[in-house]
Amino acid sequence: MIAEAVRAAEQADVVVAAVGESRGMSHESSSRTSLEIPASQQALLRALKATGKPLVVVLMNGRPLDLRWVRDNADAVLETWYAGTEGGHAISDVLFGAYNPSAKLPIT
Repeated sequence: MIAEAVRAAEQADVVVAAVGESRGMSHESSSRTSLEIPASQQALLRALKATGKPLVVVLMNGRPLDLRWVRDNADAVLETWYAGTEGGHAISDVLFGAYNPSAKLPIT
């Protein structure tokens, strides 16, 4: 899967990678020993970054995560939490400039 993603990224002007947690990883009684994104996704992001293309990371998760690598390496980050049934449309509106998010977090 990573090799295929890298081949596609090499043909693109900008790489958009959607990563985060599956729904089963973030709910009541689902404690984790690490708040990092899964290792397979970390490997994917590193490989995509190595292409030299601008990297946009779209996060899909239900809790705060340790995103130091993403902070230091991504060219842009969009936190979408669990966006719901119309999430794909909302995310594409932001990515293509049809909507400018207000930068207000839903948490304090």
